[in-house]
Amino acid sequence: MTSTLPLILGVEPVPRTQWGPVRARNRNCAVVYATANGELDLAGSVNLTWRDKILGRYLTRYEVSVGDHRRTGRLVSSPLTCSDGSHRFDATLDVGFRVHDPLEIVRRNVTDALPVVYGLLVPQLRAEARKFGIEEAALAEEHLNRLLARGASLPEGITIYHCTVVIEPDQAARDHIATLLAARRQATIARGIHEAQVAAARSEQAVLDVQQEGALGREAQRRAALGNMSVDLEGVLKQHLIMHPEDTATVAELMVRTEADRTSQSDLQAQRWDQMFRFLVEKDLIRSADLPGLGRAIPAGLDALGPRQLAMSTDQAAPAQPAPQSPAPVLWGGRAGQHENPSGGAPDAATRQLPVYLLIDTSAAAQPFVDGLNATLRDLLSALNADLAVAEGIRLSVLAFSERSQVLRPLSAAAQSPSPAIPAASGPARYGAAFDGLADLLSSDVDALKASGHRVQRPIALFLSTTGPSDEAAAWGGARDRLAGHRYAPTVIACCLGGTAPGAARRIADRPELAFEGMPGVPVADQVAGFALLLRNTVLGLGRGLRSGRPDLVVECPAGLLSAAAAHH
Repeated sequence: MTSTLPLILGVEPVPRTQWGPVRARNRNCAVVYATANGELDLAGSVNLTWRDKILGRYLTRYEVSVGDHRRTGRLVSSPLTCSDGSHRFDATLDVGFRVHDPLEIVRRNVTDALPVVYGLLVPQLRAEARKFGIEEAALAEEHLNRLLARGASLPEGITIYHCTVVIEPDQAARDHIATLLAARRQATIARGIHEAQVAAARSEQAVLDVQQEGALGREAQRRAALGNMSVDLEGVLKQHLIMHPEDTATVAELMVRTEADRTSQSDLQAQRWDQMFRFLVEKDLIRSADLPGLGRAIPAGLDALGPRQLAMSTDQAAPAQPAPQSPAPVLWGGRAGQHENPSGGAPDAATRQLPVYLLIDTSAAAQPFVDGLNATLRDLLSALNADLAVAEGIRLSVLAFSERSQVLRPLSAAAQSPSPAIPAASGPARYGAAFDGLADLLSSDVDALKASGHRVQRPIALFLSTTGPSDEAAAWGGARDRLAGHRYAPTVIACCLGGTAPGAARRIADRPELAFEGMPGVPVADQVAGFALLLRNTVLGLGRGLRSGRPDLVVECPAGLLSAAAAHH
């Protein structure tokens, strides 16, 4: 495309001797006259007076091209970019336009039409082209031509009556598309190869399945044919003989040898039994009349011996052997002295296990207590690790409850294990969730300990709350009653801190002396310290009691807490 397209073809002054406008000699041109004060008139559109003709009204005469113009060219300096911003379209623009207002051309001094026309079209084309990917050149071309078909009227006095664009990817984009197509072809080929390999593998597997099915069928037929035969040595030889009749002579010889060996062994055993029982009768250790009761026939010649009855008084009789014991039941509290070893010595402390459950409130109200409770658990486990002999019989489990119950630490040996982290406090405090969660664990935990050969003490549960229950009294009370009715019902110690309603601890604990409350007016840290001391002394005391054979539950009220029995007496 040419670099310029002038629309004002000529500019010349108007002579004084010229009486009036001179029309254009070319029908594709229009003549515009300019007056001294800048007014513009189109030749032939204004009727001049004789005064204007004589004095000369116009100063300058302009010839403006009003014919059709057509230009075709590539957009090189302002290329069309696709949606990825990296690749470009090769665009060839074919545009046709004409001047519809020569006065505006002169007024705006439009000396070159191309910047005006392309200045309107190119920004629109670039904006619309960015909506399409580099692989959508055809769609972009169709979209842009649909928009350009409307034409346009420019304020400079130019009308665009025709505009089309041809769009193709540029060289870099064509290389990119070619690479993508090659990759897709390779993927299609690979997919076809994979499908063929899968089909071949399935066909091969189907053949193997048929072969295995046939082998299993033949094996089933052999088992059915041999089903009535014995599986002793004689039966095995017979089965071999059926499948391999050519070995008849060898099998017959083996069967004869087997029968001879069996007879010889039976004679030797009978001889040894005769010698043993003869010795017992001769030494007055047994009577011949006692032999049938022992499931043995009287050996030949023993009935002729003079039987001498053994003089055995009642106090000399051998003590009866104890019947086999079933797995030891749960020891429901009390002193361990009732379950001493048969030898009369101290009980075997290594076989006694005491499950201890901590039920910790993690509702939203417990947020001020969380850090202190984490420290409490760490201190308890540190104390148990420092005295492994005391910790030997303690099994510890930690449950958190709010809206529901969550096991933070399953029941396991207290020593040599990390402290569980208490989760972030949130939600309401449902006491029923704590009791139901503990009841769900008791049977499996205690039965597992019993199955391992341990004697299990009655479990201990330490219940800690920092606020009142969110569930109705009837609901959580029912859950507490179900826990109390469990076959492995624990002894419950209750400690209610913070804003827990007075009296709640007494309703939860097994006995009033096992119920504790936070002392009114005492800071949170001191209340938690009191609970930490209560927990530590109670668990370590139980461990020492198991070690000595007297696992009595002794609970003392530390500073920072208040005995619920004394507070509401």
